[in-house]
Amino acid sequence: DQAGPAAPADVRADGRRPQPKTRASIARRVPPRWPVDRPVQVATAILPSMADGTAPSVEALGAFDDSRALLDDPAALRARFESDGYVLLRGAVERDVLLEARRAICGVLRHHGWLEPSEDPMAAVPLGGPFVEGEAKFLEAYDDVQRLEAFHAVPHHPSVRRCMTALLGPTAFPHPLSIARLVFPGNDEWTTPAHQDYPNNQGTFELYACWMPLADCSMEEGNLSILR
Repeated sequence: DQAGPAAPADVRADGRRPQPKTRASIARRVPPRWPVDRPVQVATAILPSMADGTAPSVEALGAFDDSRALLDDPAALRARFESDGYVLLRGAVERDVLLEARRAICGVLRHHGWLEPSEDPMAAVPLGGPFVEGEAKFLEAYDDVQRLEAFHAVPHHPSVRRCMTALLGPTAFPHPLSIARLVFPGNDEWTTPAHQDYPNNQGTFELYACWMPLADCSMEEGNLSILR
């Protein structure tokens, strides 16, 4: 998955902050492109700490172990993956390829009226919203994101392939299922809940997800978490 960064929450013209949209309300209001019962059921899987708007305590969170030093030792890297269930490869992907994807995505979002026109698009300062999965305004923008060459070029970049072939071997290839997580700041209801990819993707157990933020992403802004 590739994720954009958070930005300051927006305020409407009347000075009031818009109420967060819920999965259930979207399922009721919008003609669906997929079964409406599914997103509502998924919402129940959100961790209790997310559902009441609080973050897990610092004591409950542990830092990821950086495995970038093992990139030139595939056997050791695979052993780390088998042991921990993940590998963090900090800085292994070339920064420019991620910035190019971010620039292209922010351009699409600005074109669709998601971003404040007086601000640098790369800052991703929202205008209006939040727009969420299932809404026509979200789907129009997301469809255009999925048409971006810069977005789909990321998993084919040599710096990404180096990481994946070290884990899966030289025959590894990018799965044509890149997903962009486009979430407005403060819209906790639409935080991606705890899940496993295999039930949705199928194919092979050796299908590894590669999560790449397109900007610096702090814990407060919603980075990746792994349950143990």
